Amino acid sequence: MAASRYVRVGVIVAALLTAAALLPLMGLSREHDREVRLVAIDRTFYLEGQPTPNPTLKLRARERIRLVLRNEDDGMRHDLRIREWNVAVPAIDGKGEQVVTFRVPDTPGTTSYTCTPHASSMLGSIEVE
Repeated sequence: MAASRYVRVGVIVAALLTAAALLPLMGLSREHDREVRLVAIDRTFYLEGQPTPNPTLKLRARERIRLVLRNEDDGMRHDLRIREWNVAVPAIDGKGEQVVTFRVPDTPGTTSYTCTPHASSMLGSIEVE
């Protein structure tokens, strides 16, 4: 009797471990979202901690992205738009940050991101692999 109870517990534990291992493959796990942090400074986008202005963002098809935009320009309004994907980080008036989460489309290729009020100087590319 006790042996069959251990077998049942073992089967349940194995099933739970298998389900947990499959969650990331099914796209149901949020802990595997990738965070991209962009900073707006002097009418230019930068990846946080990087010196390249308006960098090309390299993303993977179907990847889930948590995009954080931080505005470091006191008294200036910035946002971020990826028009082709209908993705928008809400406008930030002065210093602060906003977040948007989205899934990268299936199709590899290139698109752009921009700041609506400063589209001529705050414009970068996104490459989808």
